[in-house]
Amino acid sequence: MRERFRSWDRQRKILALILLVTFLRGTIYASITPLWQAPDEPFHYEYVGELGRKFGAGEEHTSTETEILISMQRWDFWRYQNQLTPESTPWGFSDVPFFSTIRYLDRAPLYYYLCLPLYFPVSNSATDLRVYTLRLANVFWGVLIVFMSYLIARGVFPRDEVVSLGTPIFVSFLPMHTTLMASINSDNLVNLLFCLFLYLAIKILRKGASWTSVGVLVLVMILSFATKRTAIAQLPFALLIPGFLLFRRKSPSLKAWLRRVGLTSLWFLALAALFIPASNLMEKVLKTQVNTSELCLRFWNFLHSPKPLGRLVFNCGVMFRSFWGHFGWMSIPLSSNYYRIMLVVTLASIVGLFIWLSRLAAKRESIARWQELSLLFLFLSLSLVALIAIFRCTIYEYVPLQGRYIFPTIAVAGLFFVLGLRSLIQMGGDSFRGRVFLFVLTAGLALFDLACLFGCLVPRFYCV
Repeated sequence: MRERFRSWDRQRKILALILLVTFLRGTIYASITPLWQAPDEPFHYEYVGELGRKFGAGEEHTSTETEILISMQRWDFWRYQNQLTPESTPWGFSDVPFFSTIRYLDRAPLYYYLCLPLYFPVSNSATDLRVYTLRLANVFWGVLIVFMSYLIARGVFPRDEVVSLGTPIFVSFLPMHTTLMASINSDNLVNLLFCLFLYLAIKILRKGASWTSVGVLVLVMILSFATKRTAIAQLPFALLIPGFLLFRRKSPSLKAWLRRVGLTSLWFLALAALFIPASNLMEKVLKTQVNTSELCLRFWNFLHSPKPLGRLVFNCGVMFRSFWGHFGWMSIPLSSNYYRIMLVVTLASIVGLFIWLSRLAAKRESIARWQELSLLFLFLSLSLVALIAIFRCTIYEYVPLQGRYIFPTIAVAGLFFVLGLRSLIQMGGDSFRGRVFLFVLTAGLALFDLACLFGCLVPRFYCV
């Protein structure tokens, strides 16, 4: 008991250090990134600015759109996009290439209202100060995402220090996640709420459902949807939980096991039968592009397009690269050598996961039933989010594919990444080798982060 207390006390201190480093790194990224050089930042800021004007904050003689365009002109926005800087300030976003069809003023409002308490004190200050202030709020949400990743990993592996601490280390030092959390973007809040949703789900799988746990889970889903409409993707994950709960305890007999399989199958068939009317309802009420007939037509056209498999593989490659590092408006890639290194490390982690699963199958290692269900649930969540992102961008093709689209499950990606690498050297969760592994993991990710920051971003922003 004393040893476990020491371990927990050590974890708390290390976690506090991780969170502090996350905040400092986020502040650095927020400071060195020129204004508007983060995806969609002008449109997120516009929403906050227009809300501020609505409630009497800020100047009235000019619109937020004009304020942003003047600032973009001053910050030489077009040069970073390899475009000619216009001689005069554009009249509106419609005059800016690749901005003409993008406006966020009709989006779910929760994120923007939560930004207002920080916006009001600086509403009469310069635009730069307003943007940096709102970026710091997003850094804070990013720190909470790292903390939630620790809770998720510890929730699945409560006695494994390597996985519990390695997961937040991974999330903390991932350059693309830091870039996102250091910008004004509603993804930061919805990613935090998605992590909270996953944590509550595995807690239910461990301890069983109660009115309180289900109520909190539903509340998180409502808040997520009020932050971003695409958070409706949480609904199918929530509907998976009742089927998983049927298998929470080991079946005493073949008959009972078959009964569970039958009930779960009926549940999933009922969900499948509701898919078409539910998707049509979402199209009308939520204004999402999920029309069933159009979806089937686009999928059919994709299957009969030239080299559909090649296009799919290409998009997966784009997602992989932009998960590790493809900055700005997808205009600042890393050197190809970095992608090769991260591909080798990722494949090594996948091999480690298969080794770990083989040890479980051979009974050389064992975990509790609720852990098996939690890991399966998390794996399905990560897989479905990735598939939805790839499908959304490959079939609909109305947005470019980016690795940040799977950041709602970044804690899950970090958990499996660390678990796979740890399994390669077959060590315990609280051994000396485990601490060495955490040090090597931290050092490797920190070096990669420094290479991205000073070998890619700083030269691009300040030396070109």
